[in-house]
Amino acid sequence: MRFISRKSKPETAEEKLRREAELGDPKAQYRLGRCYEKGQGVARDKAEAARWYRKAAEQGNPSAQNNLGFLYLYGHGVTKDPKEAVRWFSAAAEQGNASAQNNLGHCLEKGNGVRLDRAEAVLWYRKAAEQGLAAAQHSLGYCYDKGRGIEQDKAEAARWYRKAADQGWPQAMNCLACLYYYGFGVEESDDEAFRLWKAAAETGEGGALENLAFCYETGVGTEKNLEEAEKWYAKAQEARQAAAKADPNHTREQSDMEETMANLRRFLRKN
Repeated sequence: MRFISRKSKPETAEEKLRREAELGDPKAQYRLGRCYEKGQGVARDKAEAARWYRKAAEQGNPSAQNNLGFLYLYGHGVTKDPKEAVRWFSAAAEQGNASAQNNLGHCLEKGNGVRLDRAEAVLWYRKAAEQGLAAAQHSLGYCYDKGRGIEQDKAEAARWYRKAADQGWPQAMNCLACLYYYGFGVEESDDEAFRLWKAAAETGEGGALENLAFCYETGVGTEKNLEEAEKWYAKAQEARQAAAKADPNHTREQSDMEETMANLRRFLRKN
């Protein structure tokens, strides 16, 4: 009797990816690391993500280098090590990876894992911003806005904020709205400030939630509506509590904005 061999089951996409990763393909190793980091098709496992990112990173894959740096920066799946994070961000940034350039800029600006150097941070933000990365455009705008690592220039801040805002980056919308409110670097416009704050608040951006509430309370760019003001102040409070739980340290924009708007509210309520 002649036996006919059964055909093997077709290889699934997941099996193919793992086979290619195990054979040493850095792109597959990076993608498998992403799957473990995000829990896509496998159980979420940051340590396993780091293992596969490292294999790809050691072969020079810039995306894996950047992601491995991020895990080291926050201690996800590996022991927290900002210096190691900077090492991997630098490797990827030198290859032109925009996210790594932005991440390296943040480390340099804060002195996290590397000597604080805001002028050098600006250089890396610019490299990433010129590639169109919204996060870096916002960071570069912020440096111009506050004069961090570069001469203060509100008009240039507005230009970079607008680039990021046009891509839907809520923090940039919030900051650009502030410039419109005060008329710094742009023509003063309560209507434009309200529009941007509303757009950012609808994404849940913490500073914009409070600023939108302020608009409804005082009639900036819209009719006064205390009921709406209370609603948005409540949302802002919830956002602050959630942010504090996730990260006890306020971001630089939140700290600056809260102080500025708190002072302004005190002034308006007295007059």
